[in-house]
Amino acid sequence: MNQPVRRIDDFRCHDARLVHILPGREDEAADVALSLRDAGLCDGVFVGGKDVVDWRVIERITSLDRFFFSNVDDSFKSLNLTTLRNARALGISDVTVDLDLRSFERLSSLAYQWKSHPIGLMCLPSLREISFWGVGKNQADAGFTLPAQLKVFKLIGYAGSRMDIGMPSLDVLSISRARHLTALPKLGSAKRLEISFVGKDTFDYQTVPESVEELIIDSCAPIHDWHFLEGMKNLRRLFIDKTKFVDPDHRLVKVIEAVESAYVPSLRISKS
Repeated sequence: MNQPVRRIDDFRCHDARLVHILPGREDEAADVALSLRDAGLCDGVFVGGKDVVDWRVIERITSLDRFFFSNVDDSFKSLNLTTLRNARALGISDVTVDLDLRSFERLSSLAYQWKSHPIGLMCLPSLREISFWGVGKNQADAGFTLPAQLKVFKLIGYAGSRMDIGMPSLDVLSISRARHLTALPKLGSAKRLEISFVGKDTFDYQTVPESVEELIIDSCAPIHDWHFLEGMKNLRRLFIDKTKFVDPDHRLVKVIEAVESAYVPSLRISKS
């Protein structure tokens, strides 16, 4: 069996296929990224921290597929992001910028620290995965519509009490740190639903789609009614932890026990 090639350059990253752009060595990092790309060992770059301020390096590596920026210097806002329109994956966290994605026809994955609704989001034919961080209350109440072809939507830090995202048929919906949220958005369908630290005193679990095959509830609002499980004929995995609930009646216990993989320690149900 062939062993994976291990990189030994100075620009190694948490992702083996990314080059870490180092301050003062931007041009050297670009050379390494392009050389490794040609060798089939690299497809993108990562810029982390506030020490990189020379953004001309990005113009040299626009042929790469993936670009990730985290907690970068405010000078990043001067970068013309349309130079990244070749990207298949774009991640921007811990820095807020407005996004115009109308020319990003290849983009399949977007991770975005929320400032405003990205322009052109609905017009990206290849977009399949979105992660949003930190959507504030005023922005949340305005709602945002997701592309119908989207398959994975992750929302981390949501201040609104309601959510309108259109009607995508998702494979995965993940929501965390949304204590004011009282119900899930309307969905065409979803196969995997994961909610953590969602809701306070009340949450409408009846809004969980019946199409769900995997359901994970962690540290959420109390479950006052278990009947939302009854129509979930495709449910294969159930995980409920650190979430208060009223005791289900005998019939609902049987429904839970019938799930192929169930972990509800407060009910002493744990099987896989």
